[in-house]
Amino acid sequence: MSVKLTGKETNIISVQSSFGISENNSINNKSEESKSFKGDFIFNDYKSNFKKEFTFDQNQKRIELDSETDENKLLTIEYISPLEHLAQSRLLSQAIKAGNKSSLIKMIKIFDNKIKSLEIINENGRPTPYIEHHELGMVPLSTFGDGLKKTLIIAASIVNVKEGVLLIDEIETSIHKKALLDFFKWFIKSSFKYNVQSFIATHTLEAIDALINASKDNLDKIACYRLENDGGEIYVNRISGEKLYNIRNSLGQDVR
Repeated sequence: MSVKLTGKETNIISVQSSFGISENNSINNKSEESKSFKGDFIFNDYKSNFKKEFTFDQNQKRIELDSETDENKLLTIEYISPLEHLAQSRLLSQAIKAGNKSSLIKMIKIFDNKIKSLEIINENGRPTPYIEHHELGMVPLSTFGDGLKKTLIIAASIVNVKEGVLLIDEIETSIHKKALLDFFKWFIKSSFKYNVQSFIATHTLEAIDALINASKDNLDKIACYRLENDGGEIYVNRISGEKLYNIRNSLGQDVR
């Protein structure tokens, strides 16, 4: 099976009229610049294939396809920003509504085995995540560290995109360096369990080392894609998991 995106990035300038008239009697306008990607979405597997043109704005959360497209051929995709864990309720609510609460609890108990349950409680009209803890009782998720919040959001995303694709930007954000190895062991185990393929962006060597050391028994399942600049031209260098492991552990070279 293969999924391929081809196209190009363009700049979009949105002009918005604001109230008021300037000294020369012209209407005051302000412009906002954003980026857009326009191209083709190409899907192939042993059963079928199709190609779809699309435009994706940086502020969009989804790509809409024509109604005649067979949605059973599409993969579920979730994107996690570096600060996604600071606004937790959406992904957690989706996971709980889908009947995955027990799976979430099992996953985060790896980091704190005193966690008993996870609930979404309505407070002043806003859904607020709460954790039931053996020692602390029922307390808001906000009372815990950002590392647990980040782990919980990633756990919710894994169960939400079962059999799909997870995109994670700066995966190491809010996770302490000493916890990265245990985190990636958990992450890999959970990804295999739910058959989720992940694309992870990072600039941190500690995160890369933790990932490859946690994947020692599954090096054939990972690959590193390094963007390199050659005379102003950007190209992608693919490094297999086994080669990546040797580069870091035997040669000690920087792969960022």
